[in-house]
Amino acid sequence: MKPLYIFDLDGTLANIEHRVRFIDRPDKDWPGFFAACVEDKPIHAALTTLKALQKGRAEVWIWTGRSDEVRQQTVEWLYKHGVFHPFWNA
Repeated sequence: MKPLYIFDLDGTLANIEHRVRFIDRPDKDWPGFFAACVEDKPIHAALTTLKALQKGRAEVWIWTGRSDEVRQQTVEWLYKHGVFHPFWNA
């Protein structure tokens, strides 16, 4: 049985500090928060760990609370930063 590791996307793999301003107020702007995800910078230490686990044949899951409206942008961001998962093409 392969070991399983679960990573959260926002705040673990992707630095979201620049877009917290959209939701750190009484009138939260969730669409704006999610749309700004394309500008997230990678958290290199976590991404390096994830890739090493994948290379070692561990099962890796990435969980997120992101809206489906930014699914394609999310997949592109992950690919851009060297993360691939076969289920994203489903």
